[in-house]
Amino acid sequence: MDVIIWNEAWGTIIHEAIWHWLEADMLNSSVYRDKLWQQVASNFVNIIDEPVRDNLRWSYAFDHEWRESKKTYLIKNWILVSYLHSNKTAALFETESTWHARREAYYCPTLVRMWNTYLDKWTSKKEEIISKIRNWIYVSQMWWWQVNTVTWDFVFKVSYWYLIKDWKLTDIIRWANISWNWPQMLQNIKAICDDLEHFDWWTCWKWQSMPVSDATPTIWVKLKVTGIK
Repeated sequence: MDVIIWNEAWGTIIHEAIWHWLEADMLNSSVYRDKLWQQVASNFVNIIDEPVRDNLRWSYAFDHEWRESKKTYLIKNWILVSYLHSNKTAALFETESTWHARREAYYCPTLVRMWNTYLDKWTSKKEEIISKIRNWIYVSQMWWWQVNTVTWDFVFKVSYWYLIKDWKLTDIIRWANISWNWPQMLQNIKAICDDLEHFDWWTCWKWQSMPVSDATPTIWVKLKVTGIK
């Protein structure tokens, strides 16, 4: 089905299904390991990590290896242009650090971690997208998810969404699933809206507990939808 994913719900998907797998210490199991400088997304997709972005909870001028933090493009104009690196992974890949070494406390080893990561906005309006197709699903909140790191298939349980009938939001649906293959999905995004919004209130648990921020606009994509009653 055609699915509209609201910006907060989409942030959960993209954090779990792509951003972790662009962290260089995860690349051994990542479908993106040998994709540098290749097209990996639709032609209006730009994914950025910006530790120095203003007015966010965990923005910093320096990472935990005391490298000055800067804006890093991961996917730029649909091309994978960089991974996230610490000093250690940068040496292994014979490249430069991208200033993404973080640790939970002074006694923990540094890991490659996201900071303020976001899918950049585009020009579409959410209301215009809703008006284009008669029957859709509008995803509002996510709950549970699983990503297969070999095949890159994923499934997300949606806790709250709306059925769109006759171009209008109508019935509330609870506890259905959306699924597909992540690299295929990224290359088949039909529209990205202009309502970019950052959510920096949650914590990521990749081996160490770390506050993170993610941000996405609302998007339009085709997904497999199951469990609707």
